[in-house]
Amino acid sequence: MLTKARSFTLKDNVIFPRQGFIGKELDSESDLADHGVRKYDYSTGRFMAIDPLWEEYKAFNTYQYAANNPMIMIDPSGFTVTFTNSEHQSAHDRIYNEQVDGVYVNQFYRDMYDKLNSSDVSYIVKATTVENIPGMTEPRSGTITTDGQNIYIDIDPNQNTKYEREGTHEMIHALQFERGQEDFQLINGKGVGQRNCVDAEAEAYEHSVVRNSDYIGLNTQEIRNKVRTQYRFNQNQEHFEDLRTDEVNQRTVLRTPTFFGILYPKP
Repeated sequence: MLTKARSFTLKDNVIFPRQGFIGKELDSESDLADHGVRKYDYSTGRFMAIDPLWEEYKAFNTYQYAANNPMIMIDPSGFTVTFTNSEHQSAHDRIYNEQVDGVYVNQFYRDMYDKLNSSDVSYIVKATTVENIPGMTEPRSGTITTDGQNIYIDIDPNQNTKYEREGTHEMIHALQFERGQEDFQLINGKGVGQRNCVDAEAEAYEHSVVRNSDYIGLNTQEIRNKVRTQYRFNQNQEHFEDLRTDEVNQRTVLRTPTFFGILYPKP
């Protein structure tokens, strides 16, 4: 994604933008752009080092950038949450930085964002059409999806959505993935979430920065009751499953042709 240059530098009597691709600055001495964990050579169109997370992306070349899809994705640091929609980015900035008398207003959101932003999994917020799920009593306006490599926080612009409401709701589901409480089965390259439950939806509705109008004024138990009805959960879909396992001894991102999830060891 090209960004508007903010300043310029002169080299060999030619004016170059100091900031170009995703706002990264050109080093006039080395002619390389600083992309955080890697340097980029504009003259050859190549990174000068391999992706530090290459082992998590074995389906791609080790020098790949943004999962080989830079037209719709950016990776400013190699470890980041990315917003592909400027309105969503602006809303995030307001929510994250809002203070009253020097105290941050949205601490749950800040903690959630910081956790996702420091993850070795890429979380990408984008505006896109969201498909409905058979059996739900209301159309969906947001969801999280995956291609087996990244997690996408999808917000449907055709459903009168706002990042403060639907976006932060789905970010909480992304947090649940990061905590190992959700994972995906991959079918023909498309991720299908396997572990949605009352706990998951109730947390998302309760802690959204702006609540869905149907949930305003409800206490925790009332939210849970409404979620059961809206999503038609059965008695086996009440709580998060304990997915901690003896198969790993540390947090492990697992990607296979049929599965994408994060495993945690048993205590």
